[in-house]
Amino acid sequence: MKSRLWRNHLRGTVRTSTLRLSLAALLEQELELTFWRDKRNRVRMDRHHEDKLTEWIAKHAAISVVQHDEPWSLEEALVRNGPPLSLNLSMSGQARR
Repeated sequence: MKSRLWRNHLRGTVRTSTLRLSLAALLEQELELTFWRDKRNRVRMDRHHEDKLTEWIAKHAAISVVQHDEPWSLEEALVRNGPPLSLNLSMSGQARR
């Protein structure tokens, strides 16, 4: 799990990590990120913008792992009470609601 968190989410790309895509959508204006779609219609960012996101994550984010006997009950509460994450990105880079 540790290597997957590191490889996919902390150092990966928005194409392979929903966590990175969510953060990029929320930080789009602050970090001046731009998005584009590849031939398979997947959202991408260029390497420079991926690096900016990686730097922000290293400075501002922390990940904790907890074992829970009924993880689905935790997940439900977190999703219900968590922040709204808009992942519906237009090609202009602005999130559509």
